[in-house]
Amino acid sequence: MRYIDIAAFRPANTWSINARRLGALLSKLSCRARKKKLSKVRLWGKIKKELLIYGNHKCWYSECKSQGFHYSVDHFRPKNAVRESPSHPGYWWLACDYTNYRISCQWCNSDKKGSHFPLIDEKKRCQSVSDPITRESPVLLDPTNPADVKLLTFKIDGSATSSCEDSDGRVETSIKMLWLNNIGFVEARKSLFKEISMDIELAERYPKEQRFKDAILRHLRPDAEYSAAAIACVKTYRDKEFINRMLVSIDLVE
Repeated sequence: MRYIDIAAFRPANTWSINARRLGALLSKLSCRARKKKLSKVRLWGKIKKELLIYGNHKCWYSECKSQGFHYSVDHFRPKNAVRESPSHPGYWWLACDYTNYRISCQWCNSDKKGSHFPLIDEKKRCQSVSDPITRESPVLLDPTNPADVKLLTFKIDGSATSSCEDSDGRVETSIKMLWLNNIGFVEARKSLFKEISMDIELAERYPKEQRFKDAILRHLRPDAEYSAAAIACVKTYRDKEFINRMLVSIDLVE
């Protein structure tokens, strides 16, 4: 999971106009009519291509480019229902808000997350547009939150895990609910770790051969598949001076 600055994204003016119109219409409908309307409109689908490009053509949760098959626009806060709160109408007022959109592969969204949206404190869940969304503390890690992204890391066996003490269970729940440790993702990360480890060994053995260092750097780029896992792998070699210099050069030293 790499940080996505959704606030810097700018949709086309025509899309924004249509979003405002749909939002105004939804606010006038009954709950039943609103759910029916939201099940038919595909406003977010019309912005999927732009979001895919903005997010480097990969799932914002898993960073897969090929393992998850189909990409969709996930509503981080579900638009029509909330599994953890059966009486909740869904965050319909955010259905037209692109800052609530996340590009997701099929494995992370349709097969797992869906309408799930657990909170640390269920009593603080927003029920309407008038409730300040900032009062909520989501359990699920959010790729558009830089602090959340830092909570996730990866082991040498390819599995996702917490980078620190997971006292509130956010990382564990996110890994399960987003299916970040399904066999496809784990095996792909494990293979990546082996490839990077080999490149590091060759870069150390042949220090004048820049191609091995360039190969490592390519895996660390934001547009690379599973780049967060690649960063976790490279950081295990920080005892090597050339790796430290490499991390400093791309601002990956904390």
